[in-house]
Amino acid sequence: MDMHYTCHTIYDQAALTAMARALRKTVLKKSSRRWWIVGWLVTALGVFALLNPQESLPLRVANLAAVVLMLMLQFRRDSLRAWLAKKRALPGTELCSTSFYPDYYECKIAGASTRWGYDKILRLVDTKEYIIFAMGKNHGQVYQKSQLKGGSVDSFCSFLEQKTGKSMEHLDA
Repeated sequence: MDMHYTCHTIYDQAALTAMARALRKTVLKKSSRRWWIVGWLVTALGVFALLNPQESLPLRVANLAAVVLMLMLQFRRDSLRAWLAKKRALPGTELCSTSFYPDYYECKIAGASTRWGYDKILRLVDTKEYIIFAMGKNHGQVYQKSQLKGGSVDSFCSFLEQKTGKSMEHLDA
């Protein structure tokens, strides 16, 4: 069996944030946009409540706290999703070693090995540092470009496009 590529990825905060962002920009695009609009509407209502001079000081402080929280959630949502994913992950699952074969790829995490068919990949995403597989609305796999062995990043992307029948989507930083 000829092995084409291998990649070792550390699932740290940066990798998980990139994956959360890729999922948000691809498979979660519609629902993400809806939540973005709702978030800004709630933030605007909080600002209007803050500007009401008839409100008591404790209520205005509570409104200010709610506005600050909403702004943090709006601007740091990918980091928050990554942090939550890291908290839910089992110990020892930070390092993933993956071998890509012609008919499948195999991920080894914490001594366990899983074979995946390329047909399970919904979207291919290319960022500055990572190649990301969107596998579902809440699931993905991320691969560090700097750790790729067996060929260039461009040849790996072409290999994936051929195997999945999908085009690589490029996300800006």
